[in-house]
Amino acid sequence: MVHTRIAPYSPSAKAAYSHEVRSLDAKLALALRNAPLERQAHVLGNAVVRAKTQAQPDMEKSEKKKLKAKALEEARQRTGANKTRIEITDSEWAAIQAGAISSSKLNQILANADLDQVKQLATPKEKTLMSGGKKTQALAMIRNGYTQAEVADALGVSLSTLKTSIGE
Repeated sequence: MVHTRIAPYSPSAKAAYSHEVRSLDAKLALALRNAPLERQAHVLGNAVVRAKTQAQPDMEKSEKKKLKAKALEEARQRTGANKTRIEITDSEWAAIQAGAISSSKLNQILANADLDQVKQLATPKEKTLMSGGKKTQALAMIRNGYTQAEVADALGVSLSTLKTSIGE
C-alpha cells in the first residue's frame, strides 16, 4: 500500500471523461453540503446527552451509548442531516483510473464513498467457472439422474459454481 502510486492527474483524461467528472463533482458537492448539518446535529445531540447524564450521573455505559445514538438520530432528523454516500459507477471508476480526477478531489470522493463498493471496483473478482469438458460431464450426469450436489462432489467443484456454469 505504501508503494502504491496514485494515478497522476491528466487534463486530457479529464476532457475525455468530462461527463463522468461532472457527475463525480455533483455527487461530491451533494455529499459535502451535508457536512454543516451533520456538525449541527452533533452539537445538538451532545447537548442532549450532557443534560441527561448530568441529571443521571450513575447511568451505565450501555445506557449512555444508547442515549448517544438516539440523541444523534433525533438531532439529525431535526436538522435535516443525512449522510449520502457517493455511488461510483464503472465509467466513473474508469475516469478515476485514467487520472481525470486530481488526488485531493479523489481523497474527498473516497472519504464520502461507500468503501465496500470502492473495494469491489478496485479489486474485481473473476467468476471461476468450470471448463468445457467438466460442464459437458456435469450436464450428462444430471441427465442421467444425479442430483446437483452429487455432481458437484464428483467433479470437485462447489454447488454454486456448478449452478452458475450450467446456467441455473
